[in-house]
Amino acid sequence: MKSLLAPTLLILALAGTTFAQDGAPEEDLPDVGVDAEEIPPPPADEVVGGRSFVLTTGETLQGELIQIKGGTVKLKSDQLGTQEVPLDKIRMLSTDKAHKVKMPGGGIVEGTVRIRSGMVTVTPTDGSAATSFPVGDLGAVNPDPEKTELDYWSFVGTVGGTATYGNTRTRTLFVLLNLAREDEYTRSRIGFTSVYGIDATRGGGGENAKSSRLDFQVDYKINERIYLIPAVGHVLYDKFQNIERRGSIGSGAGYNILIEDDLKWSAEAGFSYTETRLRRTPPNRGPATNIRNTSTAARVATNFHWAMSDRVSFDLFWESFLGTKRIKDTFHRSTFNLGYKLFGGLALGLGGIYDRVETPGRSNSGRRVKRDDFKLTVTLTLSF
Repeated sequence: MKSLLAPTLLILALAGTTFAQDGAPEEDLPDVGVDAEEIPPPPADEVVGGRSFVLTTGETLQGELIQIKGGTVKLKSDQLGTQEVPLDKIRMLSTDKAHKVKMPGGGIVEGTVRIRSGMVTVTPTDGSAATSFPVGDLGAVNPDPEKTELDYWSFVGTVGGTATYGNTRTRTLFVLLNLAREDEYTRSRIGFTSVYGIDATRGGGGENAKSSRLDFQVDYKINERIYLIPAVGHVLYDKFQNIERRGSIGSGAGYNILIEDDLKWSAEAGFSYTETRLRRTPPNRGPATNIRNTSTAARVATNFHWAMSDRVSFDLFWESFLGTKRIKDTFHRSTFNLGYKLFGGLALGLGGIYDRVETPGRSNSGRRVKRDDFKLTVTLTLSF
């Protein structure tokens, strides 16, 4: 019987469930009005360690206990795959494999675990006496390892570029650095993006892309889904959008719409103050340079992450600043990346950066800057 030697988790989650062993009720289980004859015996391969536990539906849920934490039981079921079940829905749980248990006093004991009738019994593997206590006093089973300060930090460095040779000779370099810290209550991020391009063709125009951007954001988590944003902002320089400097600072709140391991989606909203210094000349303002504009805007943003497989992932970010007094103060930014993990923290990526300004400026030559600006990126990313 293949289940005899496998680490097994037996869970009976219904409050009015009757359990049977070898066709007879256990002596210390309450009578819930279901006759043993009404429950069919389990198949032979569902008998574990000489015991069988049957739900009133005649089904047995078997699998491996992964973790109990924060009132939730995470298990890998033979029938249903990985599942999370509220601890208060569990009437009985029994393991034949030793687990690390965080006891009521905070200590860690390794042993088998049994939960029944609101009580937890831990039988240590060192042969010492079993300990029982109320399920509400259980710290965790297989708790997360203690973290050092370094464990809260992550870094992503990305570099990419394109080049053409032949009738034209152009080169473009793309660099992105992202540093983040996240703990139980807060999340902080600072990122730097730079793009530089040059047309080296004889008689060419020289530089054809030159921009740098610094982003930052601080989040405070209210619960698993809702978070406040005390501070969010950016500083931008873009020669070919005629922006000498644009800076914004604001605050708001966010909501995690999807929080699966392989699928995450959040939405944010708030207000922001923006100051822009145009590098050359805005429309109808003559030859003056470094025109300064200030504005307030409603900020809306969304973040999407999809891990399609162990190697392939897709990320999308969109941010809009909607002018509250003048529509011409509105601008948008979006980034996306389709990544392929090579090994370790190394990945290839194909992505893009999109910027849109509702009211672009003019160069000294009178050429109007286009509203839309798009840069395609081919990148190599290192993360840890």
